[in-house]
Amino acid sequence: MKDSKLIIISTKSGRGKSVLSEHPADVCKALYKGGAEVAKNLPAIKPELPKGPFELIIKYSEPAAAIRNCNYPGAVLVDDFTVKYVSENYLDIMRAIIFIG
Repeated sequence: MKDSKLIIISTKSGRGKSVLSEHPADVCKALYKGGAEVAKNLPAIKPELPKGPFELIIKYSEPAAAIRNCNYPGAVLVDDFTVKYVSENYLDIMRAIIFIG
């Protein structure tokens, strides 16, 4: 499937068991030009986030880790080893993974 919003910059091409590489200066110019073109269309390339609610359940091997991480705002201690976090916002789930994952 070809996406009209994608910009493809070829830096190498395969020939049998060999690879032909573009000159680094040419690649830098092409990347700069492609990046500038993408920046012009940035508002049209906004990703769509999944809809909630989301539930993150983490089971730890040590009870101390579960007790420590249940102090994350909104997190709940389910049992001695398990912490649960629920949110409507996908980015909140991603943030929780960084801090309690």
